[in-house]
Amino acid sequence: MSLELTFECSTPRFAGERRSVSTGDLPLRRSKKSGKHVPLDARRGCEGAKMFSIQVELDDEWVAPIYDHVHHGRCFFLFEQARVAYMAHIGFPNDVLLARGQAAVITAVAAQYKREVKRGRVTVTCDDVTVEGKTLIIGQKILNERGKVAVEARIESVFMDMNTRRGMMPPEGFIEAFLAAGQQK
Repeated sequence: MSLELTFECSTPRFAGERRSVSTGDLPLRRSKKSGKHVPLDARRGCEGAKMFSIQVELDDEWVAPIYDHVHHGRCFFLFEQARVAYMAHIGFPNDVLLARGQAAVITAVAAQYKREVKRGRVTVTCDDVTVEGKTLIIGQKILNERGKVAVEARIESVFMDMNTRRGMMPPEGFIEAFLAAGQQK
């Protein structure tokens, strides 16, 4: 399997509003009540990169002979590869999180299969990425060679402290890295 990383990002939004970022390292949002810039409250939620994608060349090893297409379970492996690449892209690779005793653990999955996933080059995206409290929500798609959506999914993960085995707020620096990824062009 060959992976080619590509990404497209747009300005992040905060709970439907445009986000502002201070000249320092601390991300800010504009308060609806006062109109002033106040520090980001990760518990309220925020959105980051609009699209991050990887390219994967699917050969005969990917295809279930009886169906002549990629088995639905293997599609989730493709989604996982894109999520892992996205997390590494924003500076939080799995090995670093695990070394800190932290992880993003899958808590919910929903998928719609629209077309067969066949041999050839596919694009696997992470888009509509949102953080709501302890939860990371990523919309994902597998696009066929013609750029048509074959599978759409919504994957929810909770950040977990691997020592206490309990949910935790996003790791230190995650929100800032997440928002910065959304500002890249």
